[in-house]
Amino acid sequence: MREYDFADEKSFPPSLMSAANRIAQPCFIHSRLDEYGLSSVEFRLYCRVARCGDCWQTVETIAAGCRVGVKTVRSGLKFLVGRGLLSKEPRIGTTQIYRCTPFDAWLPPLAVNTGGLKRKGGTVKRNHGGLPNGTTPPLPIHTP
Repeated sequence: MREYDFADEKSFPPSLMSAANRIAQPCFIHSRLDEYGLSSVEFRLYCRVARCGDCWQTVETIAAGCRVGVKTVRSGLKFLVGRGLLSKEPRIGTTQIYRCTPFDAWLPPLAVNTGGLKRKGGTVKRNHGGLPNGTTPPLPIHTP
């Protein structure tokens, strides 16, 4: 069996190039996560939990690691748990455990573009049509 030098992509046959590229890259971001419409802080929090697996860190430690405020972390985690992207296991007398959930546990994205609306307390205010206030539903795309 031939050994490949992972640092030298030229040593890989074409059939293994995609595997070589996956190995050489530090992470993979699934399109469902990338296109979910998370804010940069929410995305950063999700990545931190994903990297940890079972994330039992204190909110203060997460805030320091993500370089954001404690209130921002609490709000972001509340939003991610509320949308089903993360699960939270409460524990008495110690920190919570946060975990990434499978795609089928996720609620549908709020909107691709929230028009710069801020999520106060982890939620986006909605109008009666289920869309964030100030937005209109997208027009259907007709293909010839």
